[in-house]
Amino acid sequence: MGRSKIERELNLLVKEIEENLGLLKKANKLSSFSQIHKQMIAELVFLKIYTAWEQFLENTFLLYARGYPSKNKHKPRRIVIIKTEKNVVNMIKGGKEFISWNTSSIIQRTQLFFEGGGPYDFLRNYQINFDEIRIIRNSIAHKSKNAKRKFEEFIKKNYLQNTQK
Repeated sequence: MGRSKIERELNLLVKEIEENLGLLKKANKLSSFSQIHKQMIAELVFLKIYTAWEQFLENTFLLYARGYPSKNKHKPRRIVIIKTEKNVVNMIKGGKEFISWNTSSIIQRTQLFFEGGGPYDFLRNYQINFDEIRIIRNSIAHKSKNAKRKFEEFIKKNYLQNTQK
């Protein structure tokens, strides 16, 4: 029997993570690369993994919302029955230009589509972690004062708090 579409998405995510971590390991072994070059590659790898995660959330959400089962044949109980991806996307967009697929958005959205949060309810237990990952992502992707400030606050709170006595 063939793999489920959800399982294929999971395999794509794992492959993307493994490939990018492999790149990072190789780059760190190159003595010809300066620290700044290694940092740039680390940032690229982080962004690519973050983007792959959001793509996974988007693709699996759209599949579950249309009734596709997980690899274990589990189908989340849908509150709204929508047949086409286009209709799901239009409902989520609600007139906005684009859809955010970060973890916070998924957690909120699941309450509208699935009973009990569906397959994404576990994300609630890791909300703080995903929020912190997003702060790091934004500090790399956006060179705004706000992104820099939030990143500096995150570093101070989590890594410098005990060293400044």
